[in-house]
Amino acid sequence: MTRDEALKKMKAPGDERGKACYGVMQLAITSHCDGGRCSNCTQLLAYRRPRHMRLENALAAIDSVADYPGVIGIFGGNPCLHPDFEKISRHLAEVIPDRRRRGLWTNNMNGHGGLIGEVYGYYNINVHGNVGAAAAVRRDLPGVTVWGERAGESVHGAVLPDLAAVVPSEADRWALIAECDVNQRWSPAIVELCGQAKGFFCEVAAAWADVCGHRSGVKIAPGWWRRPMAGFAAQVDRYCHGCGVPLRMAGRPDSDRKDDVTAGEREQMAARENRLGDIVTAESGRCRELTDYMRLREAR
Repeated sequence: MTRDEALKKMKAPGDERGKACYGVMQLAITSHCDGGRCSNCTQLLAYRRPRHMRLENALAAIDSVADYPGVIGIFGGNPCLHPDFEKISRHLAEVIPDRRRRGLWTNNMNGHGGLIGEVYGYYNINVHGNVGAAAAVRRDLPGVTVWGERAGESVHGAVLPDLAAVVPSEADRWALIAECDVNQRWSPAIVELCGQAKGFFCEVAAAWADVCGHRSGVKIAPGWWRRPMAGFAAQVDRYCHGCGVPLRMAGRPDSDRKDDVTAGEREQMAARENRLGDIVTAESGRCRELTDYMRLREAR
């Protein structure tokens, strides 16, 4: 597959992604997390400096996607750790009248259960083995699904492997990139880089930009997300060929606290954190999709 063919198959931030909801736009308001540094974290939190998005940037990010037709996800890290979580949540409620479009991705509500129940209507809550956090959700948000209550239930495929090291053929890489889970079914994102809120076609690309200390990304303004995929081609070129997500490598339980890598630079990154997992090669196993919260999907 060629670059142009892949870009035509990929989804821009404003494209529809699923039947359950139009799509999700993630606002990564913090890289702080109290979830225990899960294996193969898709936000690469073990390799990023923990910091909170500035309040003014968070509010501007919400304003920039006010007319996005899908769910606006408040995301992290754990967004409930942000010191201005309530202000951000209240502003979200003002800007997005439909509570079904106000989403929260968290592992621990940290005492915000009342506020969360009032503001949010779409949830992705994975407690990563924290039974106390699960009990708080059941108390404050009755009927909301809790994922990952038992240690090891959540399985994450590898993110750190260098796609180019595993798949030497550029044409083959483009074919994998065009079918990437995150692009086809997951989320574009806004993240703070060097003090500015920037838009990305992919939440993992946004994380890579932070890891690498880049100033890349689209300057947010109302409607920035309406750009066609060609408007994000530079991000694809810069991040996708070095990302392991398109490989759909066999996952490992979040509780392992290990990151699977390829030899070389990615291995050194993991070794610094004492989190080195398996070395991924072309012969490593594959999975049906990048994450499996409950190990219900057959591994391939």
